Amino acid sequence: MLHAALAWRSSDEDRWSEWAFGDAQTLLAVRHWERDGWIASKLLFVPQGHAPVIRSLDEPGLRQHAHGIDPATSPVGPRLRYTHYPAGYLVPYALLARAGLDSAPAARQVALAFSTAALVLMFLLFARLVGTGSALVAVVFYGLSHGHVGFASSLANQPLDDALRFGFMLAVVRSTAPGPEGPSNRASIVVWLLGFALSLVSLDSVLFAFVWLVGWDLLQGRGLQWRRWLAYACAPAAAHALQVAQNVWYLGVPDAVSDIVGTFASRHVTALTGARHVDPFVAAGVMLDHLLRPSFLIDASLLTYVVHRRYLLDEDDPALPRPGLVALMAVAGLAFPLVLPMAALMPYQGRQLGPFAAALVAGVAASLAHEARRFRSGRPGAAGRGSAIYLVVAGGLLIALGVTLVMGAGRALVAPGPDLPDAPLARQIAALQTAHAAVIMDRGGFVSFQSIRWAPGHPQISPLIEVLAGRRPVLCFDDPAALARDLGLLRQRAAAPFSPVVVARDEETMARIVRALVAARVIRGRPPVVELWHGRRAAALPACLE
Repeated sequence: MLHAALAWRSSDEDRWSEWAFGDAQTLLAVRHWERDGWIASKLLFVPQGHAPVIRSLDEPGLRQHAHGIDPATSPVGPRLRYTHYPAGYLVPYALLARAGLDSAPAARQVALAFSTAALVLMFLLFARLVGTGSALVAVVFYGLSHGHVGFASSLANQPLDDALRFGFMLAVVRSTAPGPEGPSNRASIVVWLLGFALSLVSLDSVLFAFVWLVGWDLLQGRGLQWRRWLAYACAPAAAHALQVAQNVWYLGVPDAVSDIVGTFASRHVTALTGARHVDPFVAAGVMLDHLLRPSFLIDASLLTYVVHRRYLLDEDDPALPRPGLVALMAVAGLAFPLVLPMAALMPYQGRQLGPFAAALVAGVAASLAHEARRFRSGRPGAAGRGSAIYLVVAGGLLIALGVTLVMGAGRALVAPGPDLPDAPLARQIAALQTAHAAVIMDRGGFVSFQSIRWAPGHPQISPLIEVLAGRRPVLCFDDPAALARDLGLLRQRAAAPFSPVVVARDEETMARIVRALVAARVIRGRPPVVELWHGRRAAALPACLE
């Protein structure tokens, strides 16, 4: 039912996930892979509208328009291609585009398939750990949480990351399961391959996965399995070595090293409280809030679980998650904010603590059932009175959780898409016919920016606008003279014909741009100008390099 509801929402082209920015960037990057080729794209992320000429944006003098490496996080930015994250998650969407299905709704159905697979694998994992009843509660909690519903249709890495993470956790458990000939070698191979695949598509859960691997062995009393851990550590090491090789291929050794060091420093910096030992826990609080709002219900679940284990539990119940298991899931989820507290503030990082919170809620539900059985048995004394009180408290907490989850999921399903006041303008630009691949040169026409401080005088357009504009590149300027200068540079350096389209806020701005273009000898006279949304003006200039 949840999958069907999300599929219905995702069929609307304007209903993006909570990570709409990343979804749009995926569509733009896939267009580059499809049009230019995977190898020519260096298998790297290109989060910008496509036209053959924008390869020139990687050259000095034009890099201020490149939307790949962020100059705020890396000393080598801005650059055209993004190097700070594995691009493997683009492969399914690139294959879909190769099959002719490159629309946002089609890609979202693939993302939803990954998200549903993640819930199935989560159920199989929890069923082995705490039984099917508690597993069902855990999956319902996580499936309806904001951390899942908000990103289930995301075209970024989150759905595939979730599926591979739960698959890895399940494979680790299976790899240590006793059999007639000891643990399964086949399961161990699956663990290695899943760890490698996870590292190719995401950085988010790599630390989680390794902590889970080590912690599970310790929890099972297997001791220090150094050789096993080293063998499995080779999987993410090999995957990230490939990413480093890609970055060296693109940037060269000196810039690749500077990029890696600068990016890690920017994500590890303690800018939340200024205290190194406090920031990870502040980030963890933010992560819980991103997982479930209000997050104090998770805190209440933890307190309820601890009280029951400490004061009321009279006999072992396999449906109750063991304290060691809950602690392991908490430590695994906290590994990411411990190393990269700033990166942990991203809204999708609440998923890191999803297994921990799900185990807690499943524990509260199982403890409620346990105490209900004991209360019905009519045992007298303090334990019986405690059971009665606990039934009221735990029951009320589960009702509050259920109402919160259902209402939150309902709001997410009917929520409108991002507020893009200039979306009509972008669609009008997409409908303009040009002789060659269009490059949009904007001065004051668009108002939806990802960053106005990307490079001085050159705001960074929202990738959502570039998608709506036909996945064409939109280069923004504060100064008409800079527009004329950069268009002249593009014309000189272009290896293929392109069609510039100038967009201006109004007639006066368009006149200033035309004067600057004539003065720079880019054009000889005033081109035909059309009026668009809210008085905006657009002019398709003569094609360059014809």
